[in-house]
Amino acid sequence: MDKIKIKVELDNKDMNYNYEGIAYINKDIIEYRDKDFNYKEYHYLFDKKIKRLVKSSENTTIILDFLNEELRVIEDSKELKMDINVETIDINGNNIEIIYKIANDDIKYVIKEVK
Repeated sequence: MDKIKIKVELDNKDMNYNYEGIAYINKDIIEYRDKDFNYKEYHYLFDKKIKRLVKSSENTTIILDFLNEELRVIEDSKELKMDINVETIDINGNNIEIIYKIANDDIKYVIKEVK
């Protein structure tokens, strides 16, 4: 597993997310951990090959499947599925930029490797 420094940005009208820190690379998987303002820890996995982001915590898992254009939220054994509309996916090495829509909201997800 290689260790790299990354910068992550999620831009949408309701909530933005930023992370800058260490990530681990294992073939096509980028993995990192982050804590929110309530100190709840989240585990993030982005699989470049199947174009899928998984965000998980103790009792919640969010899966953004960009290839199949689907969002799944699993919480306490209950599952919600929703369609998303992926407009662009650009993966260049460890740099990723995805623009997608949920309902009428445009969302931009970016991972950049920082030197």
